[in-house]
Amino acid sequence: MNQNVDKSRLLLSLVIFSGLLSACGSDKYSVEDCSVRNATPDTIGCGAKNNIGAFARSLSLEYVEKDGVTGRVLGMEYWAEATVCFDHNRNGACDETEPSERSYQGGQYSFDAASIEASIISGAPLLAVTTNRSGGSVVLYAPAPTHSSAKGINVTVFTTVVVNEMEFNPYTLYSFEQSRHALQNSDFVIGNNSVLLGRDYIAEGSDSVLAQAADIADSFFHAQRIKTGQHYKAVAAAIDAMYQAQTYRVTINQALVDLQTIHEQGGDATLSNPALEWGLGHDEEVSTNLHTQGNYAVVGSQYHNRLVVLELADDASLELLSYNDFAASPDVERDQIDAFTGASEQLLESVYVTADQQSILVGVEKKKKSALDLGVGLYRADFSDPHSIPMKRFAEDTGSTNFHFFPGLNDVAISSEGGRVALAGEDKKVTVLNTTDFGTIQEFSFASRVRSVGLNSDGSVAFAGLFGTRIGLAILDVATGNELGFSSVNGRDYPENIRVSNNHSNVIWNLRDDNVLSFYNLSDLSSGPLLIGQIPAEQRIKSYDISPDERLAIIASSGGEVALYSLGRLGKDGGSIPERLLKTFTMKNNAPINTVVFASDTRALVSIKNGLHTIDIDLAPPASEWNDEQKQNWFSLHRTPANQ
Repeated sequence: MNQNVDKSRLLLSLVIFSGLLSACGSDKYSVEDCSVRNATPDTIGCGAKNNIGAFARSLSLEYVEKDGVTGRVLGMEYWAEATVCFDHNRNGACDETEPSERSYQGGQYSFDAASIEASIISGAPLLAVTTNRSGGSVVLYAPAPTHSSAKGINVTVFTTVVVNEMEFNPYTLYSFEQSRHALQNSDFVIGNNSVLLGRDYIAEGSDSVLAQAADIADSFFHAQRIKTGQHYKAVAAAIDAMYQAQTYRVTINQALVDLQTIHEQGGDATLSNPALEWGLGHDEEVSTNLHTQGNYAVVGSQYHNRLVVLELADDASLELLSYNDFAASPDVERDQIDAFTGASEQLLESVYVTADQQSILVGVEKKKKSALDLGVGLYRADFSDPHSIPMKRFAEDTGSTNFHFFPGLNDVAISSEGGRVALAGEDKKVTVLNTTDFGTIQEFSFASRVRSVGLNSDGSVAFAGLFGTRIGLAILDVATGNELGFSSVNGRDYPENIRVSNNHSNVIWNLRDDNVLSFYNLSDLSSGPLLIGQIPAEQRIKSYDISPDERLAIIASSGGEVALYSLGRLGKDGGSIPERLLKTFTMKNNAPINTVVFASDTRALVSIKNGLHTIDIDLAPPASEWNDEQKQNWFSLHRTPANQ
């Protein structure tokens, strides 16, 4: 934050306004995909012609109360035919991945409880979107309900003010009670206890409250016309202006909007262009896995198996050190591998650099069910000289400390401290090995196939994504060989891409072919993980990662988009995860993304077919960790009356 901004100059942009504006009236191990996608159109509008998506969601022309959250939407009047949703990414719009409904006469809206459970857990605010007279969208919002069947959750101009304090004011960040208290205990009072709690002030009919609501609504709607897509920041700027001018009806300019910061973790990120690229060993070669350790990044490729080694310089640049054939035939021809293995198309899949940077662990698996298991398992490559990785012949070293045979390999995971590695497969087993000599530490057998695996930081607990008799996540004690707990999954999508937070307290995964990344707390392993937050991606999740300090998440979706989120430290203190979308990137020509990883807290890597992009991240200190002086500086800039 620039604390040297001349507040008096900004105040010149505040104009007390006297007008009144209406509020608007592959073959490999495939399974039948039986999942149902609950996508909803992104629609807004005051009239039916602007609200086709809402009509498609509900053919009923009259309000029908459902078993979930219900309430009304009201500004200076009740909003009919508005779109009401849970705004997960805080972008001021109702996106396809966010549960949405429409409002009816009297502003009434209602959700199905089952459709919004994840939204309640995530703490996403309720958002109501409609159009103003000029056709632009305007919004109101309310704090997230406490449970999925809460009734009387009204979305009003006053609940919008409360959410603003929870999002922008460092003194009241994320606290509903503190925000409400602050609004009632200052020289300039906004609302009263009743309306800040969400009471219907139109039905109550208090002239003074109605007049205040009209002025505040008028200020909000004018502010939101400044620039599309900045609704939250526009409202924050309008509230600042009210405090500074000591009146409820104000207009603002873009400078005051730009001064606002919604994210608990503010900052920016830039994508390197063009990507650092290298030659292909085969036209069909595709990068399939990326791992970083220290100053090195290693990319593995499917087809014409290859390891590519890059050095990460301090100035954020990348240097290509070597690319070497791995799990290859003697004269490096793909068809000779097929001849040797029986047209198996055994493929390199998982790549990890050990913590001591002496080995690369490579998982090779078969692409087709009909393929032989020959050569399938875990390989070791010497990484003592990153400039020259020796070629590894396919299926050699059987029975040595450089190869561990594992039929039907599906997934590989390594503990973050590097001492243990886990393998999962179609033979319904999980095996945990010592990384130094591939000696077996523990083996688990199941009645179901194991499609994915994860390890906590020291490898003492393993997680197995099961598909078959049981579908879900099994929690395993590596020391005893016992199953500690199980979390079942509805439908036929199983957990994949399993990660565990550095402090052991959270496990993260997405379901196969799904677009939602889910975060679970592990405080009670016997009862299974407890869902504490979800992030919906634009399309099916291909890859994701969590930063080492656990403040950020990066998600790559199948449409070629990368999204960077602030996580609020993975729901520290047992709370939900207040995720914030920091920035999105789209690859040129929507190029497919294979893997995304964090190289550090402030740098991420994006793997494309035969290249890497870097994302450099510049973070500001989170407002929740500001000291008293920083908070007071914010208050002086944003809330001190102009005459003081």
